[in-house]
Amino acid sequence: MFIRNLLFIFIMASSMSAHAVSNDYVTYGYNLLQQQFVDFTDKHAKCSETGKKERISDSSIKQLKALPAIAAEGLGFLSIVAINECSQPELSELMRVLLTLEDLNRSANVSYISDYILTIKKVAFIKFDLYSQKRFDALPIDIRNILLSMEDIKKPFNVMDTYDRTWGEAQK
Repeated sequence: MFIRNLLFIFIMASSMSAHAVSNDYVTYGYNLLQQQFVDFTDKHAKCSETGKKERISDSSIKQLKALPAIAAEGLGFLSIVAINECSQPELSELMRVLLTLEDLNRSANVSYISDYILTIKKVAFIKFDLYSQKRFDALPIDIRNILLSMEDIKKPFNVMDTYDRTWGEAQK
């Protein structure tokens, strides 16, 4: 049943893309993308601001202190993950509209739309995310599992405050 439904969706999508893309759809998609980008950036800013104000609990700090200082390398990535989770569903909607419009625009080839899509990709999906994920993934599995199990860092939190309270100069 699942495969049949998937095949049906694929056939419908293929037949729709075989027709010339109407400028109405591209224009609508562009306007929708602009609105989704505003919605996402507003939500992302609120989540980031919340994170700056949120201090993780003393019990979580105690748990972090039991870990080697290398665990600090995972905090940046987990902060990004928490902000992205907080930014839902706006982030998912932005990605959905962006990818759909990008596909539609392959046929229409409207340069200002291509430029706008590229700009959003550069702003919303920065390379830093990948760098910090690589550092997180390089941590020993036991440290990653402990960090991932901590409820306080599943929502936006103040990374600098957490680091200072755990491994900062005042802790030495």
